[in-house]
Amino acid sequence: ELKEEGLIQEIGLTNFDLKRLKEFKAAGVPVVSNQVQLSAIDQRPVQSGMANWCANNGVSLIAFGTVGSGILSERYLGQPAPTQEQKDTASMRMYSATASRFGDWK
Repeated sequence: ELKEEGLIQEIGLTNFDLKRLKEFKAAGVPVVSNQVQLSAIDQRPVQSGMANWCANNGVSLIAFGTVGSGILSERYLGQPAPTQEQKDTASMRMYSATASRFGDWK
């Protein structure tokens, strides 16, 4: 309704899984994008088939966290896991936890 009334231009989503994204599209919601966490350590949107589905259905997939708050930079590569003191921002805590889920720090 908001789009039809000219109050918004496009409809984008953030952090919707593939099942919910398909439900929105099936209901006729003209979704143009979905912003999700996607990086070398977190490939869930690719592994789940979301990336292919989006490409085939006119939905742009927008990646956030591509460098994981810096944990994929030279500062952390080859180093021990960040200490609690180094996890001083919400982003660093989130990406550090993501990295730990998908492998170790060695």
